[in-house]
Amino acid sequence: MSEYREKFDGPHGEERGGLLLAPFSSVVTVGGITLALFLSSAGCAPPEYRSVDSVEAQQAAGQFTVPAKVDILLAEDDSGSMYGMFDQIESQLPQFLAGLESSGWDYRFATVPLTTPRALTQIMASRYDGNWAPEGQWREPFPGAAGAFNDLWLTGAFVSTSYFRFPPGYTGSDSDDYTHFLTTADLSTSNGSLEPAFQTMHGALDGNSTGFLRPDAMLVLFTISNGNDSSGLNFCKRQDGQTVPCENAASASCPAGYGYDYQTHSCRQMTNTISLDQFAQDFRDLKGGNAAQVKYYSAVSTIKRSNCLGANAKDGYRYESMAARLNGWTRDLCTNSLSSILGDLESTLVSQRLDMRTRYLVIEQEPNLSTVKIYRKVGGSSSNRELIPQNASNGWSYIGHQTQLATIDYPAPLNRRTGYFFRLNGSSALIGADSADVEYLPVGITP
Repeated sequence: MSEYREKFDGPHGEERGGLLLAPFSSVVTVGGITLALFLSSAGCAPPEYRSVDSVEAQQAAGQFTVPAKVDILLAEDDSGSMYGMFDQIESQLPQFLAGLESSGWDYRFATVPLTTPRALTQIMASRYDGNWAPEGQWREPFPGAAGAFNDLWLTGAFVSTSYFRFPPGYTGSDSDDYTHFLTTADLSTSNGSLEPAFQTMHGALDGNSTGFLRPDAMLVLFTISNGNDSSGLNFCKRQDGQTVPCENAASASCPAGYGYDYQTHSCRQMTNTISLDQFAQDFRDLKGGNAAQVKYYSAVSTIKRSNCLGANAKDGYRYESMAARLNGWTRDLCTNSLSSILGDLESTLVSQRLDMRTRYLVIEQEPNLSTVKIYRKVGGSSSNRELIPQNASNGWSYIGHQTQLATIDYPAPLNRRTGYFFRLNGSSALIGADSADVEYLPVGITP
């Protein structure tokens, strides 16, 4: 039997196995799947289609050929006290993103100021995005993607060319670089001492028409600030003249849950918890209410300080509270370097990727089920390869052709594909760096 073997277990899906052809053979590429067509050498006899063995390697999110998707929105403090970090952020974030890509994430990235509304009109994306193809640097986001390239463009799988930008300093043939990291020109005092970060971030994402948010991607919200969020807070002026959140202006004159405002001589509702809960839900709603698909991380001052990076800093407790609500964490920006914080964030995302579970494998052609064999490679190692049986409890089941089915089912539905699917039941699912080989013959072809 002549054999065609398509392998996708190289670090970025570039490797291909050998194609063993009989005499007078030709190779035909149809929809990105290469078929070996063997012609009989006996005079004018009709073509003889010999069986073709195919191995399509599927990888869990812990590897590179089927990278997990993440959309990252960075909100930078534009109040003026943080301008000294602008250059660090611009130089270190692209390195952080490159590290994510090398560890198996297909990212999109955008930046907004914390206090000033700004539309998302520039988006950086990993090399799994088709805009890298003219540069000769595109990586297939899944096995067989090259054959579906035009369809991927038409269905919005890639960033629109109007919004796509290369990393700062890119020297390729197209030098349309990302310029939305903050500069001193972006400094704003229009909100006074207020910092409506949650409101600004949600406003940039809600109803956004740039295609930045992908329905099958994790959303990561990241804040860098030495202030504190003020979104949805009610403020009260105390008797000492200080204007504070009404939680800090409790008075025997007001009922529980209200503070006294000496400016208006009235009781105003305390809204710290109410507003935090509401904005947390608003962020979840960007992903259909799926809490597992949204993460919030912050680099802020964890206490009030008179000298943080050369400026006064507020206790960023509301950022800490939002991170707790959205399964993230907070790092103290005043005592940790930006590089160490970004390193922690990269490590966190890599760990989350390795916890992901791939429940479905997809192939491009309808299989002859009597020829199917599926092998799991534990940890992605070919030397630790085990047969997965056909079994409804702890093996594979064939579920036929599916449209936009998420291959990853935990911690959230991610990486939707269209094709012919196998479900990995029970303990047969792939975890993290596990990968799998699917061996089969197309329907209509027998061994």
